[in-house]
Amino acid sequence: MNFLFRALFAFVCLVSTGVFAYSETDCNPLNQTCPADAALGTEHTWWFNSTLDDTLWNMTTGDIDYTSTGADFSIKTENASTLLVSNFYIFFGVMEVHAKMAKGAGIISSVILQSDDLDEIDWEWVGYNTSAVQSDFFGKGNTTTSDRGGIHPVANADTEYHNYTSYWDKDRLEWWIDGTKVRTVNYSEPLTVYGKNYPQTPCRVKMSIWPVGIKGQSIGNIEWGGGYVNWTDVPFTMSVQRLRVKDFHSGKEYKYDGKTGTYESIEVVSGNSTAKQEIEKTPSKTLAEKWDDLSEGVHIGVYCGAAAVGVIAFAVFGWWCHRQRKKGRLQSALDDGQNGAELKSLEAYKLQWRQSEWGQKSYQQAQAREAEKWAPGFAKSLQSAARHLGNTCTFDGTHVLAGTSREWIKACTGEDFDLDRFPIEFPRWQYSASTISLNKESLDLPELSVLRDEIERYQSSRFALFFPILDSSLIEDTINAAYHQKVSTASPAIASAKACIFALHALAIIVLDGSEQLPFHASLQYAREAHRHFPDIFSEAATLDGLQAILLLILCSQGLAADFHSINHLLAAASRLIYDMKGNYSPRMAWDNPSTIDYHTRHLFWIAFVCDKGFSLVTGLPPMLEDSQCDLTFAMIPPELLDQSNEKPHIYGDPYPGSLIGQLPYDRCEMA
Repeated sequence: MNFLFRALFAFVCLVSTGVFAYSETDCNPLNQTCPADAALGTEHTWWFNSTLDDTLWNMTTGDIDYTSTGADFSIKTENASTLLVSNFYIFFGVMEVHAKMAKGAGIISSVILQSDDLDEIDWEWVGYNTSAVQSDFFGKGNTTTSDRGGIHPVANADTEYHNYTSYWDKDRLEWWIDGTKVRTVNYSEPLTVYGKNYPQTPCRVKMSIWPVGIKGQSIGNIEWGGGYVNWTDVPFTMSVQRLRVKDFHSGKEYKYDGKTGTYESIEVVSGNSTAKQEIEKTPSKTLAEKWDDLSEGVHIGVYCGAAAVGVIAFAVFGWWCHRQRKKGRLQSALDDGQNGAELKSLEAYKLQWRQSEWGQKSYQQAQAREAEKWAPGFAKSLQSAARHLGNTCTFDGTHVLAGTSREWIKACTGEDFDLDRFPIEFPRWQYSASTISLNKESLDLPELSVLRDEIERYQSSRFALFFPILDSSLIEDTINAAYHQKVSTASPAIASAKACIFALHALAIIVLDGSEQLPFHASLQYAREAHRHFPDIFSEAATLDGLQAILLLILCSQGLAADFHSINHLLAAASRLIYDMKGNYSPRMAWDNPSTIDYHTRHLFWIAFVCDKGFSLVTGLPPMLEDSQCDLTFAMIPPELLDQSNEKPHIYGDPYPGSLIGQLPYDRCEMA
């Protein structure tokens, strides 16, 4: 039984400041002529970690406490309540809220859409039941029956943020929880009295926490709420992390034509809505603000993904600053370039500088010696972008040749360098064909014994701690397809399998110490060979091997030259494959009987998500994987499937085992 704000508005709150009541609607257009409803006319997401715009929102009663993770709607004193109402309306659309309910008998948390003539679409949580949410709807305030509600299970609804979405058009209503549709009500069915009680007029958003278990309420209401409120347990808190609202119309306002309350009677007045204008004039958030908007779980993930970029950039700075202290080849080349600027063009000078370095076999040895000094251990294995500063940014997004970077170098070293003389290099991908000759049109797969050794060392490396791309069992299917042309469900395409092997070998050369004692430019050759198979990968159905190959190449592009152009295109390809393979959803949500392939696809989703967020923060470009299209909830591994050999707690279908994320306690963890 759901009565929503009807029960809220019915009770009288007795507080020290006096007695007050809530009105259900300022003006009911079924009874009188009312002002037009201001339209939203667009789509927007509000993050509830800072004060809301009071031109768009009205804090009707109570207060909101804003935190870094969301807004807390709290009842702190007896018989109090909190109600937030939007000043805009939508005429059919989508409302998506990420919320945690308030726990406590007699306490109701609610997020609803409600119109002026009391059409209503509800999400409600009764405080005594933290494992369920209720859905409901009303037409024209008709509460003569209580058979329209639904109850849907939700684990830990009071301690974990969940995605509750309402989809509403003239034909149907849908309620979705964490990306899964849990209920549908059609316009023409007995439950709506064949449309008569179907919500169909412009609605605004209302969020509230209020007590139903109090004196003055009916016995039925009190029983529905789980009994009387125990006021010694205050405060009672509902938390909202973010809200997305989409209006299916794009007009300025909505007018009722007559008093029928049907959707045909609603006039959409053309023009730009004041709400849309207010939203669009809001200044864009800075990178720091975007970072602050992310949840703690996403922070952890981005730290993992950005760690590699940060280590590379830091090692590059250290290596470069150290080299600049000496009158070595690099300084001489720079001096020669400046002194001879009148005799040759800058492009010719840069070509000579490149050839003088790459033409000497001792360069790789010198680079290794410097890496040993400035980037020991894990950082040493990533030291490969040393001389390509022109295409490298620090982990906070600052280009290394920018003025702020010069100040940073001076602060660290006490020396002021003229970086204007430092040539801006192109990524290796752009000139590799002229500097590295291939002996044959295509390369052979690496020897199988070498590959297996690399797999074993990769799986036990620190790099795999951050990027657990490989699955020990599924990689065998990849090997069989690539080396023996034996396809399987896990590896159904030979081209994708070969691309995966080439990309894996390319990455191993970079991150594994002494991999075949190959120089770094050999990694480029194998990465290019993986690229040769992309036309076949994109012409086939999405495969696990294809996705793995792309992610491995993303890491290669990051390691070889911080090649942002390549990373950008590869992330776009990875996101499409993830959507095709449903990796953006929890396996048990996307599939009736998820397989090992489905779970590993979910692993790869998290790696792509981490890389995507890190890349977005560094470059300022929008992410490829939209949060609204992804289930960002960590699902705990069922106890009966727990790998007892791994003492670290981990999550089933998400990064495990051995990953950095897998070392954290996720009894109650939320990434979104």
